[in-house]
Amino acid sequence: MKKTDFRILLMAPLLAILGACQPAASVKPVASIQEVMHALVDPSSDALWASVSTTITKDGVEEKQPHTDEEWNAVRLHALKVIAGAGLLQLEGIKVVREGVKIVDTHETYLNEAGIAQVIAKDPAAFAAAANVMQVSGQEILAAIEARDVKQLVVASGHLNESSCEGCHLKYWYPNQILPRWQKATPIAVK
Repeated sequence: MKKTDFRILLMAPLLAILGACQPAASVKPVASIQEVMHALVDPSSDALWASVSTTITKDGVEEKQPHTDEEWNAVRLHALKVIAGAGLLQLEGIKVVREGVKIVDTHETYLNEAGIAQVIAKDPAAFAAAANVMQVSGQEILAAIEARDVKQLVVASGHLNESSCEGCHLKYWYPNQILPRWQKATPIAVK
């Protein structure tokens, strides 16, 4: 087990106890959206998407998927990190970046930290709802993992990418992106 995974496991009961003792409105964000994304959501989402794959080479077909208890547990920890990260993104008052910090991943068509903050400020409930979509996708992935259902893990991981990640990014990070004619932009829709 990695050192960071061990710390997360130790912190989980403490956070659960603290969460049970205090009303949710008293929880204040410590990390920024960028920090939550870089520390939890991005690496864990990537690991989930890479957990099942098929590679075709000149030597044949290589199938990758979790088989052992240890492999399934590793994938499970990534799902929990996505779920936890999505919960943090729903905290009222979470900032895009820490004061004086710039967005790390930039492109001329991407919004900067002020632009992202402005879009979120127009409808913070919609941003929280988008983070909830990510949390629900993570729970769907977790259910597939706990059932050890590789096919459902692939489907649920696809939902995470399509319904949550890409839809949210199209609305809050790169709404001005020019997509190929055959690719339809689908910003996240919150019901």
